[in-house]
Amino acid sequence: MTNISYKDQLLGVDEVAPFFHLLKENIARSRLAMTVVFLKNFPVSDSENNDLYLEIEQHAQHYFISKIRETDLLFKLNEPNQWGIILMQSGERDATAFLDRIFHEKNGNDPSFVTNYQYAFCAMVAEIKTNQVNFYELLDDTNEVFHENLSPWEVKINTKYNIPQRQNLKVSIIENNEIFRGILKSTIQKIQTKHFTLDIQDFVDGYDFIESGWHLSSHPHIVIMNDILPRKNGLEVLDTLRSLPNQKKFIIYMMTRRNSQTDIISAYESGVDEYLIKPFDLRLFKAQLLRTLERLQQ
Repeated sequence: MTNISYKDQLLGVDEVAPFFHLLKENIARSRLAMTVVFLKNFPVSDSENNDLYLEIEQHAQHYFISKIRETDLLFKLNEPNQWGIILMQSGERDATAFLDRIFHEKNGNDPSFVTNYQYAFCAMVAEIKTNQVNFYELLDDTNEVFHENLSPWEVKINTKYNIPQRQNLKVSIIENNEIFRGILKSTIQKIQTKHFTLDIQDFVDGYDFIESGWHLSSHPHIVIMNDILPRKNGLEVLDTLRSLPNQKKFIIYMMTRRNSQTDIISAYESGVDEYLIKPFDLRLFKAQLLRTLERLQQ
């Protein structure tokens, strides 16, 4: 039997499980998916010969090691000739493109394969967008798929875990006009979104907002505020928020009656994300807010 050299010692499923747990918990915070590809090899050359069967497995394994990125993690499943690959910060499309490449190379007699052997693969792809997934349940899904009568080169897509978990999104309205503050709150409460649960609070003044500590959590936070307020005005609140270490979590809408180009430029330079000149159309405001939500869910 030919001697095979390896670049790495592959982890088993029990060794990979803690890594998977850490990676899935990061998904909710980063909103970046990962995808797990499960591969099964059908060695069709003299498969009754155990030594040859093992050698075929080793050659296929060596091939996968040569094709994955340094950021990816290849691991061995408990069944012979089965592997998993965790593709970090990758989606289903990236995974299927990866499979297309390696399947095409095999069919095209790529020199990375030993031509004395015949290979045929099937695969399952699972894109993970939620931390509500158990690694061993995912393995059970894979076993069910691989025990089906799959055709060589067939790819199954597991869609059970590709729906993102709803994220808590804070919305603050800082406006001293009680009627207008109520109108804004009512408008935002009517917005329907699949990806976020909107947690809305309203404040009469910037001082009340800062003193409440409502802004100190790690949640993404949309702040809609007037520029002129009784005690702490909008620019002072803006300066406070933009001086925080996690200031990028804030999307800040500034409402004002100032419509000169100088005022608008100054506001954007100070860190405002959206500039609303009063009086403004509530339909336009809603459209801007929906566009912000779309950007946040990407």
